[in-house]
Amino acid sequence: MASNSEQQIAAYQQGATATRDFQTRMLAAGDPDTAKAASDLTDGYLDAINNTQNQP
Repeated sequence: MASNSEQQIAAYQQGATATRDFQTRMLAAGDPDTAKAASDLTDGYLDAINNTQNQP
């Protein structure tokens, strides 16, 4: 069974993947403002992954 931090990381990775896909779709649709917001959200997920991995 995965530890709590492993479960958190898996959830953050799913979120990052979903927002990256959404960002790509918004760029293709010509909506750079929404794509930028998705990019910022992806960055937040990646930060959360790094913070979770770096916990003692």
